[in-house]
Amino acid sequence: MRATALSETKPRFAEQAPACPSGAQGTFPARETGGPGSGWIAGRYTSRITRGGKWIEADVATQTLTAWTDATALSSSPASTGKHDFRTPTGVYTITEKYPIRHLTGRARGEFWDIPGVPWIMIFREGGYYIHSAYWHDDFGTAVSHGCVRLRNEDIETLFQMVSIGTPVFIY
Repeated sequence: MRATALSETKPRFAEQAPACPSGAQGTFPARETGGPGSGWIAGRYTSRITRGGKWIEADVATQTLTAWTDATALSSSPASTGKHDFRTPTGVYTITEKYPIRHLTGRARGEFWDIPGVPWIMIFREGGYYIHSAYWHDDFGTAVSHGCVRLRNEDIETLFQMVSIGTPVFIY
């Protein structure tokens, strides 16, 4: 019996894979996918087929946060995500905790912050990554945070009421 080299084998499913009915090919622009090779595709391309229920989508390239129910965008707001040395982590998360108001303090990479009375906090990742209001600046649409996703007070209050523990958060 002759051994078969891997280079001589055909992928098992290659002949079974159906062609795209429309024959469409191509790629999405890098801005729409979170960067070349990131694997992320903006919700506007996938929401009708992959996501259901309530969910949150944060786009760090456009500095926007969109709240969805099924395929319907309920709101879209300018956001402030992490600045250069404090990038907001990309990935799929869930809201794990909610607080109507909290005192935020932290120290990282030579910076310190102590901000009392921060409203509408939703934690999406351990290590201090929140979606919250920011009353101390008005630079929404610009990456200026320490990794959190910040929104204007008028935009986040309704989101806070809509979202429950376990709501998915897609950040790309």
